[in-house]
Amino acid sequence: ILYLTKPNAFVYSAEEWAFLSPSIRYKPLDWISMDLGADFRVSPKERQSTSPEIPDFSASVDLPPNYPDWKIHLGANIALNLLGKSTYRTEDYVKEKAKERIDLFEAVVREEEKAKEVQQEIQNLRKVREEAESEIEEIKKLLEEEE
Repeated sequence: ILYLTKPNAFVYSAEEWAFLSPSIRYKPLDWISMDLGADFRVSPKERQSTSPEIPDFSASVDLPPNYPDWKIHLGANIALNLLGKSTYRTEDYVKEKAKERIDLFEAVVREEEKAKEVQQEIQNLRKVREEAESEIEEIKKLLEEEE
C-alpha cells in the first residue's frame, strides 16, 4: 500500500509498504495445482509513525523493525468440481460443443434412415393396395359376367 497523500494523524497503523511477489504454479492435473512464491519488500525499512502523540513501542520492546525483508509462500488449489462439468477451460468447452454437434449430426442421419425405411414401407403398401384394387376389379367383372 503506497499513499498518494499522507494519512491523517489519527490513523496510527497507516504505514506504506510494497512487495514484489514473483511466483510459479505447477498444475499436474486439471483439478489440482501447487503455488510457490516469494515476497520481497521494496518499501523503506524504517518504521513510519503518523502520530507524534502516540508513543512508538518498537524502541522499548523487542519488536521487528518493520515488515520482513522477504517471505515465502506455498499453496495448493483443489477444484472440487461439484457440477461435474469443467466450465473454466476453453478446450473442454470446444470439445463439448463439438461432441454435441456430432451427436446432432448422427441423430439427423438416423432420422433420415428411418424416413427412408418409412418411405419404402409406404411404397410397399401402395403396391399391395394397387394389387388389391386390381383383384377387386377382376372380381367385379366376374360377378357382372355371371349375372
